[in-house]
Amino acid sequence: MQKKTQPKKQSDSLELDTVADLLYQELGGVDFRKLKRLSAESDRLAQGLSEEQRQYDALRSLMAHFVYQVSISLDDLQHPSDKNTGKINYHKLEKIIVQFSGARNYGDAILIQHKVAFGEKKKEDKDEYEIVYGDLILDADVVRLMAKRQGAETTKLLKQLNKASEIFWRQGINNFLLKIPKTPKELKRLWMSLIIAAKYDAALKNNSNISYKLGGKTFSIPPVRNEHSAPDLNLTLLAVLNGLQIKQMQKLVQKVNYWMHRKESGKTAFQFASTFDALLALKSLPKKLMPPPIEINNLKWMMINNEQKQVTENMAAVARLAMNSSGGSSIETARILKSVYGDDYARIDSQQVVERLELTSGFLDTIEQKQEKKDIQAEVLNNVEQRLGKVSDRVFDDLSMEDHKFKGSSSGKDNLFGKIHTKVLNLVSFYKRRSTTKKKMTDMVHRAIDFDAQDYETLAKDFNVSTQDAEALINPTT
Repeated sequence: MQKKTQPKKQSDSLELDTVADLLYQELGGVDFRKLKRLSAESDRLAQGLSEEQRQYDALRSLMAHFVYQVSISLDDLQHPSDKNTGKINYHKLEKIIVQFSGARNYGDAILIQHKVAFGEKKKEDKDEYEIVYGDLILDADVVRLMAKRQGAETTKLLKQLNKASEIFWRQGINNFLLKIPKTPKELKRLWMSLIIAAKYDAALKNNSNISYKLGGKTFSIPPVRNEHSAPDLNLTLLAVLNGLQIKQMQKLVQKVNYWMHRKESGKTAFQFASTFDALLALKSLPKKLMPPPIEINNLKWMMINNEQKQVTENMAAVARLAMNSSGGSSIETARILKSVYGDDYARIDSQQVVERLELTSGFLDTIEQKQEKKDIQAEVLNNVEQRLGKVSDRVFDDLSMEDHKFKGSSSGKDNLFGKIHTKVLNLVSFYKRRSTTKKKMTDMVHRAIDFDAQDYETLAKDFNVSTQDAEALINPTT
């Protein structure tokens, strides 16, 4: 039975656009447009926040300069044009890292990650990188916002960010953890890592050893292979920087892989997505291994974006299964993990949402076919549900369903996608209903609206209350 609600007194609503929302989140939920409406006394608070914003912008600029210089160094080391270029780049890095001394409370590492990571690589996606440092996020949109506030200097910053993104894209980098050196010794370790990383791709293409020069000497080493028998840059860096022979590291990888399988088949919690992460946590080694100052395309950073966050047992299990089901392909694994753990669902369109749901559905089918633990399926579904909750109502309005298939719109075009898993379909159906119900609630301020049983059930689930309480919320007099 439908009930009509009477219009309520209209109240101001707070709607944040994409750029303002970024600042809103980063500055602890302070909305600057609301501050403008406050009294003269509160304006002093706004001035304080403006100063804080300037400090944030200065740190963002430093982040961009550092990442740009690392990318240029990596590119120049890969394609040397002048014997002095290396020294020049090294000294530029020296000057930049000194400036980070006052920003240590934000963390010791910067994460550079590709924001899309789904679908085939497209040329137009090459600038879709973001830089994460503590709670600060920097991408092209944020730089453009800074440019509006600061003028032409930040336009140069945008060019630097785009150039760095282009280099990372060209080298097939999905994510790049970059630890900020604190001492000259740590800077030398970073430089050595960049030298090896720069020569790594050529070695893979030529099926040869990694050859590089350091301190006037020439070195030639085979890449270390991971648990999937694939060459692994991170494991190679771990060996070289800790003074281990490649054969020694290869034996360690085999032992840890055997240990991982034993743990996975037993009841002991196992929280490592790869042998690289497991090796860093081993306490039984005669000497604890020091992590390299860079990590490239590590599965771990496809799921979390902060060193303080922990990879859970279920997250690690999802990552390992994604890698196994994709045949060891890092690109396909990245697509799957982005569909489950991506933190950008609030910014993508309906076609992108459907592509990810299609990937998730295929992964859920794999979980069922392999008869994996129910905890893994729950891990996937819970994360997808949380992320769908961040998708805008407009995107759900653009989605239509036909015989367990989704149709998503992008740039005025409709695209029909493959069959969607029933449990994923149920999640999307709920959020589409929620979108419809929210529109009714918005219209309540203007006119009488009919609410039906499905609306009350949707509200009850959304607010985690009973159906009766949801009905009382809409009709307080009944």
